[in-house]
Amino acid sequence: MKTHLLFIGGSKNELSDFLEALGRVPEDDGFKCTYAITVSQGLEMLKYLVPDHILLNDVNTEDECMQFMSVITMRPKLDAVKIHLYGGDEIIANRLGIPGCIRKCESIEALATQLISVLAERQIADSLMGNTENN
Repeated sequence: MKTHLLFIGGSKNELSDFLEALGRVPEDDGFKCTYAITVSQGLEMLKYLVPDHILLNDVNTEDECMQFMSVITMRPKLDAVKIHLYGGDEIIANRLGIPGCIRKCESIEALATQLISVLAERQIADSLMGNTENN
């Protein structure tokens, strides 16, 4: 089953760069990426879908990110979803209660390398737990 990502916020150019880097990440079944323009649109979408990863773009305000995290923690279906701050750094992510961080990179290759590392963590964890497929 494809690994499903929800990308929230940012410009179409950022999304395009992200998708180009994601295309360089080896994955047996590939990826599906859904895009929400705003945090509120992303929260609405999460009423109907359960992605494997959520990427909150750092262009969202800190208040929006904290609101998002407070809503997510109250939705039991989303407890296994990996959430990452896309951009910013680990200190900001920790302050906002976002468990993961993916830095924006100057090159597509560097971003792809980072995505391979982040997405490999999920594959390793799944194999250790005996899970053979994603959500």
